[in-house]
Amino acid sequence: VLSSAVTIFQVITLEGWSSLMYSYQDTVSYATSSIFFVAVVIIGAFTTLNLVLAAIMHSYLEQDNKRKA
Repeated sequence: VLSSAVTIFQVITLEGWSSLMYSYQDTVSYATSSIFFVAVVIIGAFTTLNLVLAAIMHSYLEQDNKRKA
C-alpha cells in the first residue's frame, strides 16, 4: 500500500513518472498503462495545481479585503 501511494504521489508531482509508465507498459499492457498514467496526470496533477492556485488567490483576496477595510 505504501509503495502504491508513493507511486501515485510521484505521478501527481510529475517527477519521473515517464520511467514508471514505461516499466508498467513492459510489465502489464501498453494501452492499459498509458490510459492509467495519462488519467492520473490529468486528474491528479492539474487538479492539484488548480487547488494550489485557488488557495493563493483566496489568500490574496483576504489580504486585499483587510487592506481596504
